[in-house]
Amino acid sequence: RLVTKQTGADGLPVSAVLLDERIAVARELYLALTLDRFRATPMVLASRQGGVDIEDVAAASPEAILREPIDSPRSNNLERGEAVVRGSLDGVTGAALQRVTGALGLTGALASSCQQLIRDAWQLFVSSDAALIEINPLVVTEDQRLLALDAKMTLDDNALFRHEELARLRDESQEHSLELEASRIGISYVGLDGTIGCLVNGAGLAMATN
Repeated sequence: RLVTKQTGADGLPVSAVLLDERIAVARELYLALTLDRFRATPMVLASRQGGVDIEDVAAASPEAILREPIDSPRSNNLERGEAVVRGSLDGVTGAALQRVTGALGLTGALASSCQQLIRDAWQLFVSSDAALIEINPLVVTEDQRLLALDAKMTLDDNALFRHEELARLRDESQEHSLELEASRIGISYVGLDGTIGCLVNGAGLAMATN
């Protein structure tokens, strides 16, 4: 059983091990696409401090993380309160790509590779209804290649009805037994420490009640 910050003290069973090529790494970077709920827009996050928990970087050195909104003329309708389908956004502009690669300290062929990676990640983000695509670390190798050594995605559960092929990838052995049971009967359950439970009909009310 593997115990991490995400699993809690009980850990989760390890059912498979992936063996991969060992890479000679010169630099470790961080790159992610996520949703900025305050701006109501997707956002690129980038940092030269890859290979560590981005939460620690954000707490200790928030200036070390570039936050680049993915804007387009149509997405500006959000500011006027108009509904915009997320998939209609034009994507990351050339100027935004240059700011991201500049923040990562990439030039020449490495910058071009990173910009294409971001374009591809954006297409994946939209087409899969993702809430997060995180590459950590994104590395520059000693022979000057740009590689994603590790990555994770978070999908929007509410959109899985559109993605049967992704829904089939669900591995229930990797879920907490109580959270799994709750999901089967339509309850959103988050396990916490203690012995008191809270059952309400909205996340805001749950937080206020706690």
